[in-house]
Amino acid sequence: MSKFCTSCGAQIGDTDMLCPNCGAAQPKISQPVQGYQQPNVQPNPMPNPVYAQINQAQAAENPTGVIGWIGWMLLCSILPLIGAIIMACSAKNKSTKNYAIANLVLMFLGALIFVLIFVVGGVTLSGLLTS
Repeated sequence: MSKFCTSCGAQIGDTDMLCPNCGAAQPKISQPVQGYQQPNVQPNPMPNPVYAQINQAQAAENPTGVIGWIGWMLLCSILPLIGAIIMACSAKNKSTKNYAIANLVLMFLGALIFVLIFVVGGVTLSGLLTS
């Protein structure tokens, strides 16, 4: 069994520590132990990715009916804040909960804008009346 120099690639003897061609030191290669057999290790194949499956039958199992939506709309139009809070807490459908949360966020932003306009308008009006 012959080796090759790691520096210049020249063929060298099995026991040579220096390359006779370029003089580069060669790494010591340990001899395999007699009677030892390398275990046959198979690489583990990557598992197939698991994607969330939407069960159409389950999604269509409990749809909100027309009467249910009319009830929610009446509740949200008569008592909007309370209706949206009840809807966000009691709805079983994720889409309905998201609708209720979006409704709450928009109500909060509307109230904030109303208060800002009221304060700015009041300050402006008081400034106009005093001058």
